[in-house]
Amino acid sequence: MDAIFDFISQPPLILTWRLFWLIGWFPFLLTLLWGFKEVWMNSIQNKWAGSQKKVFLAIDIPRANIQSPKAVENLFSYIAGAHGAHNLLEKYWIGEIQPSFSFEIVSIDGYTQFIIRAYEKFRNVAETAIYSQYPDAEITEINDYTAGMPREFPDEEWDIFGMEFIQSKREAYPIKTYEEFEHQFGPLENQFRDPMAALMDLMSSLRKGEQIWYQMIVKPIDMNEWTKKGDKEVSKLLKEKVPKNFVDKMQDSFLEFIEAFSEAVYKLWGDIEPEKKQEDTLKMMNLKPKEKKQIEAIHNKISKIGFACKLRVIYWAKKEVMNKPKFFSGFVGFM
Repeated sequence: MDAIFDFISQPPLILTWRLFWLIGWFPFLLTLLWGFKEVWMNSIQNKWAGSQKKVFLAIDIPRANIQSPKAVENLFSYIAGAHGAHNLLEKYWIGEIQPSFSFEIVSIDGYTQFIIRAYEKFRNVAETAIYSQYPDAEITEINDYTAGMPREFPDEEWDIFGMEFIQSKREAYPIKTYEEFEHQFGPLENQFRDPMAALMDLMSSLRKGEQIWYQMIVKPIDMNEWTKKGDKEVSKLLKEKVPKNFVDKMQDSFLEFIEAFSEAVYKLWGDIEPEKKQEDTLKMMNLKPKEKKQIEAIHNKISKIGFACKLRVIYWAKKEVMNKPKFFSGFVGFM
């Protein structure tokens, strides 16, 4: 132990410097390597994605074609079939990524369209998903509606305002679904209140020179990883032991070493007893009503097909008709 005591008894600045030369450079090296890897992956993935042709499909569904919201859930279930795996060469050298689908609602001067943007090789997937639920739908390929708009601001003619929506809680927790907008009251046709009605009203009220682009990007993901996240959150609510990754295991090993060293010191001194751990496993029957509902909602969510998702919206308007308060309050209220 003499060598250890001689080492730690050095002046703080010298001790810190020697510790850095012994082990301190390792985290910097890991961070540098991670940074190089991220730059490389971002470069090759952008290059690959830019080489893939995309199509814009406008969807028109006749008013007489009445379907329940369940049809849209089935539509997304079919889209999930586009998920695929990539080998090491495809992922780290070619830069192939999991293709996404962009479901967009666009209003230009009050005229509203539903649009799907997809990779051309997945065009049949998108069209089949629509026709399987809406046989009378009309699907038309259109040009990129974003072309011709300014790319730099400030602009002499146009103003722009946009938002991206994120979930405030962890992704395992659900948001409201269409089932929560159904009410068993009144005539059958009035039992479902369409939450999209507020958005349609906002978009149809736009004047000439106003545009709203609402975009929902969905990317099929590995269902095993999706369900693990929900199970992990449930285990936290139940105060159960959660399976740990490599970094967590390394931290635990270090803490166990510190704990063992502390116990050795306690035994050496003899007059101090180490504090004993008390395990208090919270069972389902002891949970609060709110926690029970959260667990049930998480299980219900992970029983469905999951996607990585982004929600964002842009409001364009010519300077003379710009009405940001109307757009902001209306769209946030819809969300």
